[in-house]
Amino acid sequence: MRILIGVLNWGLGHATRSSVLIDACLQHGYQVTIASDGAALQFLQKCYPDLPSFSIPSYGVKYSKKRLSRSLALHTPRFLKAIEQEKNWLEEWVKETPVDYIISDARFGFYHENVPSVLVNHQLHPKWPFLAAFTQKKFVKMQQRFSEVWVCDDEQVKLSGALSESHQLKTKFIGILSRLEKKETPKKDELLVLLSGPEEERHRFHKKVTSELNDQNMAFKVIGIPNQEEINPSELAKETASAKWVLAKAGYSTIMDLCKLNAPSILMATSGQSEQEYLAKRVAENNWGLVIPESNLSKLSIILKSGFGNWPEIAHFAPQNLPNLLLNVRRNTPQ
Repeated sequence: MRILIGVLNWGLGHATRSSVLIDACLQHGYQVTIASDGAALQFLQKCYPDLPSFSIPSYGVKYSKKRLSRSLALHTPRFLKAIEQEKNWLEEWVKETPVDYIISDARFGFYHENVPSVLVNHQLHPKWPFLAAFTQKKFVKMQQRFSEVWVCDDEQVKLSGALSESHQLKTKFIGILSRLEKKETPKKDELLVLLSGPEEERHRFHKKVTSELNDQNMAFKVIGIPNQEEINPSELAKETASAKWVLAKAGYSTIMDLCKLNAPSILMATSGQSEQEYLAKRVAENNWGLVIPESNLSKLSIILKSGFGNWPEIAHFAPQNLPNLLLNVRRNTPQ
């Protein structure tokens, strides 16, 4: 079976969660081709050097100090043009290269009318207050072009909360996607800082958090520093398991990892990113971890004396279910 997987380049979260699906495809003996751009493509090429891969048009979404929803709205013409360009690329590629399925992680033009196409997403109903009615209606319409939407979440627990609610789409909750495996490791009296997101934001936050933690004489380790070699999943799981606490941004891929490892977590939302603000609020309301504003980093040594909640028991993606999932996608594809 031949499968083409397209991955959004926005930090490395989409690439890391897509690697779970790629591994499952390879376990079943499927032929996989990867398509992405920028850092996400480089990451996947390093993880899978023997798989064919292609660079496709970039969405050109960059970190902005403005609200992300407003920034996306202002760049809607560029966004729609990139979607059209990736759609054109895919049309030409399919003419030359037969494929049985297309899997798209948050790339909205990465589908084909004659090939069963599935969108992997957790944000079916985005929290975009700016131009909300127009933007959200367009967003739903783009997702309806796919045969099915795979929601990387547990339908009962719903880490993603209202983000994954939609009655206008053919959806299947497939469990959370995390490449990390829980390890039993002795605890260190140390804070682990996980940097994630676009490189510019990681640079800024790394500088900020290092300064604040040094001022408080705290023992800490930072993973995800830009331009440093990516840590492998086994080592990342080991470092996370051994840390007394984990400090991270409230990106959805990070939340899936922390939940799977049941790591004592302190989360912060990146300013202006309404999705992270919503997810952080959901974590706090359910007592899954501590949530603080970035301005409270200077008080972290005091805050850590507070009690921590526990992540919920949750369904993970099961590789053995992949053949049936794909068969269902085919059934939902108009003949």
